[in-house]
Amino acid sequence: MYLLDFHYYGITESTFINSILNSKHIRIKIPENHGLDQTWYLCLYLSDGSKYVLDSMTTGVGGWDEVGSLRVTKQEEVANISYTEVDIASFETNSVQRIIYSTESVRAEVGLRLVDEVGKSILICAGVSAGSLTLSIPKNQKQYNPENDESDYTFESIM
Repeated sequence: MYLLDFHYYGITESTFINSILNSKHIRIKIPENHGLDQTWYLCLYLSDGSKYVLDSMTTGVGGWDEVGSLRVTKQEEVANISYTEVDIASFETNSVQRIIYSTESVRAEVGLRLVDEVGKSILICAGVSAGSLTLSIPKNQKQYNPENDESDYTFESIM
């Protein structure tokens, strides 16, 4: 069985999750000409000054099958690229969950679900195209285009 956990670079999971939970405001930027349905990475800015780049790593899991898993890197946005800010208004995270894709041959942590106190959520998940991410935000859930059918995912609380 393939076990594909989140990959953290320059940060531990607990520090990353605590930064999100302690943040009073979240900002997300994606490269210009990318969309919520498909972006190759996103920049996450938290009110404590933390900055992260999230992207998806693709792993072959047999035959032609491949699965994306989330990678989190503590760093500034990539230089020399124009960005568009995703309009998420005011969002204060109350809980953080892993998005899990699981079959007989693979268990992959494919994304994050951030939930606020009234149940609204931001989903950041591996997208259809290998290496891409897709986002669902409270103001726009229509462009969300995850790698697998949404019914194939489960959610697991991190903190």
